[in-house]
Amino acid sequence: MFNFRRFLRKPNASEPSDQFATLAAQCERCDLPQYAGLSWLAVAKCESSLGHVNEEASALVKAGRLYIQAENKNVIGCEEHLQGGISCLSQAERLWGDASPLAAALCLETGNTLKRISPHTACGHFAKASTLFSESPQLQLIALGKLASTQISIGDYHGALQVFTDMVSTVNKIPSQPLLGIYNDVLVRPSPQKISPDLAKLIEKYTWIGEPDSKTISWLGEELFFLLQSLVMASQCEELEAINELESDLWKYFSNEQKDLLLAIIDDMKNSER
Repeated sequence: MFNFRRFLRKPNASEPSDQFATLAAQCERCDLPQYAGLSWLAVAKCESSLGHVNEEASALVKAGRLYIQAENKNVIGCEEHLQGGISCLSQAERLWGDASPLAAALCLETGNTLKRISPHTACGHFAKASTLFSESPQLQLIALGKLASTQISIGDYHGALQVFTDMVSTVNKIPSQPLLGIYNDVLVRPSPQKISPDLAKLIEKYTWIGEPDSKTISWLGEELFFLLQSLVMASQCEELEAINELESDLWKYFSNEQKDLLLAIIDDMKNSER
């Protein structure tokens, strides 16, 4: 049997790293992602010895993804593979530096990998990605959305509300983007003193009696707008019966996550009545 560990130990920098890349390709064809990852890690070590930073980072990303693939396939030693994969991605992120959009993309990828098995840790990666994307509002919204969804999944509604507030501020940086969002409408039930001006402006859209503007209608549709308006007003007045009546009408518009948020509001109101 071929001894991979002996072959990959302390690679000689003078050896062309494409030999290890060829070995990695062979391992992938044989459906051995853990050994393909080891091979790309050897490529990264060769490139590091030669001072090729970008090539080293690229090889580390390939190694990390293959280690994670091995974990997803439940290969023996999968926990070790997962840790190795995350380590490779984090190392590549450091090599590229915070100024590189590739580093932000890796933060998102690492967060997605960890969301299922370690959501609290994933939140840190999503938060960092949102910071790195601060000059690109559209990409920042993606990172913030993932962060908020993860916080909702662990029951951190207050943290998610703060993230949605940040999303409203980010939306304001995009001239063509209307100021609205179903996630915010379902989640928000704080006191007026605890919300930001941007979020207060959003809530105001659904608390004033009257016809919505054309931009809102084109984005949401008239029926959904009035349903959300009714939901926000009923929530602020703590009219549980009215919310229960709206629930069935809103159900067809909401994602599973939004449905969970609505149920959380209903449960909170029920508990407060006891």
